Formats: sequence, structure tokens, C-alpha cells
Amino acid sequence: MLLDIGTTRLFVDDRGPKTAPTVVYVHGGPGHGSYEFMTYQGELLSRHLRIIALDQRGVLRSDPLDTTGTLSEHDLVDDLEAVRRTLAIDTWTVVGQSHGGRIALRYALAHPETVTGVVFENPGWDLVSAMACLRRAAIPVLRELGHHAEAERAEARLRPGAAVDGPRPSADPARGLHDPDLPDALPRLPADRADWLEFVRTLGLLGDRRNEIYVHQAAAAARMAACLDSAPFTRDTWTRAGTHFDQISAHPSLYESLVPLLGELTHPALLIKGRHDNVTAPADVAAFRASVPHGRTEMFDDSGHFAHLEEPDRYADTLTSFIRR
Repeated sequence: MLLDIGTTRLFVDDRGPKTAPTVVYVHGGPGHGSYEFMTYQGELLSRHLRIIALDQRGVLRSDPLDTTGTLSEHDLVDDLEAVRRTLAIDTWTVVGQSHGGRIALRYALAHPETVTGVVFENPGWDLVSAMACLRRAAIPVLRELGHHAEAERAEARLRPGAAVDGPRPSADPARGLHDPDLPDALPRLPADRADWLEFVRTLGLLGDRRNEIYVHQAAAAARMAACLDSAPFTRDTWTRAGTHFDQISAHPSLYESLVPLLGELTHPALLIKGRHDNVTAPADVAAFRASVPHGRTEMFDDSGHFAHLEEPDRYADTLTSFIRR
């Protein structure tokens, strides 16, 4: 349904018993939308929960953005609160995937009284560390595709700079936090729009092989591609996500590291981490473990960035158990 929140209309997918514990899903991207998530998790989660998933402001089925306007992460937090108020929901658990993990954290800190728990699925709390991990994963694919100059530029971005802020991960590989291919000091170059857009352009060179650095299972990557290819959206609908991405990318809020804010989170919190994920850096996982007093981590051994897609049953069971604890 299209939900009027006063300043715009947002598409909201609301499933499950109204008397069940409520969870709201915040998608990543920026601009990915909630369609893919609900395709694989809507039915599973709605058996025991009220699951609400929205397309963020300007994305897919929500009203389009004014192309001359501005958009910040704080606006997305305000929209989330407007959805809660409009639907007359007292409290809910907030689930944020990828970039949505940033919005989930900001929301929980801005509106603590409305939140019963927070779930982060491979969150992008720090753009610098996320870009470093993704660049490292992309380099061999770039070389295989013949983009040697781009691969060298990506490697150059990994060499200089001081260590990424935050504690070093455990050296115990059984915990899934230590990557022997990552240097002891990931580059701490300033996060800025120019570097971000260069990074996005580099990933664009991967073409159809881009999913290789995000999705671990080849079968899951095929399912995602089929899901999005068959989505009932027009060309105009898809274009809206690009406007959302451009406006978020133009705002300084995207480039703030949120890792230092983890220590302010007092809610029960769950970090779902794909063992093969290339977005949430090992140091960020270690920071979560060290900083969040009521946090725990679940490692999904057969997943990359989209655990809800690659291990759907376990994901739904893990989420449901956490929320109904």
C-alpha cells in the first residue's frame, strides 16, 4: 500500500498478525528497495511476526523524489518514525541490511523508546572500511575482465593511510572475523563523495559479475537476478532508485563513520554476518562485540552480503527467535 506520511507517500508491505511482535525492515543500496527481501522473507517471517517493509523515500514503488531536492540519512530516520506513528505502532524491532544498518542505528539512537531491539544484517557502518573490503574483492575480477588499470588504481587506494579506527579483529579464524588477506592496517583515507563515486564507477565495470563479490552461492545469485528481472516494475520505477542514490550520495551524512556510535546502543542487538560478506569489515564486527553491551553475533557460514537470500530458513528462524525472546 502507499502510506501517506504527510510529506510524501511511501510504499509499505505490511504482513502478518497485527497482534504479533512487529519488525520493520530497512533496506540498503542506497535505493535497493524492499521487493527482493520480501520475496524471500515475507512469507517466512509473517508466520510469527508482523513484518513491515518499506521502499524508502523516492525508491521503486514510493512516490518519486523531486530531482532538484536533497535527501539525507536523517530524513530517512524521520520517515521511519513517521511510518510508525501513522500505523499507530507502539514499539518495534528495527532490522537494517547493508546501508539500512546505518539508518537502523541512527533510528534506535534517535527514538530509543520506540525500539525493542535492533538487528543488523551485514551493515555498512563505515564507508571507508566497506569500500576497502569491496575493492579487495573486486580486484581479481577486474583483472580477469581485462580492466588492469582499474585494478591497479583500486590497489593503490588500499596501500596508503593509517589503520581503520576501532579494535583489530580476533585472530581466531573459527570466529570468522579474521581475514588473512586483509592487511593489519586498512587505509583510513577520508571518506568523501569523489572517492565514493569513483568506487561505484569501478564496481560498474564488473557488469554481470558484480554479484560475485556480494553473493556467495551461485544459485542464490541466479535467484536474485531472476527475482529482480521479473519484478513488475516499469523503467520509470527503476529510475527512481537512481535519484535516491544520487541525493543520498550528495549529503555528508553518508560519509560519517557510525562505528563510534555503537557504544551508545543500549538495546538488545543482533549482528547477522555472512562469512563471505565483503561489506562489514572485521574491525567493525570486533567494535560491535566490544562496544554493544547487549549485542550478539550470528555467523552465517554459507552467505555473503545477503544472508536473508542465501540462508532464508535459518535467517527467518534466527530473526524470529531474537524478536520473540
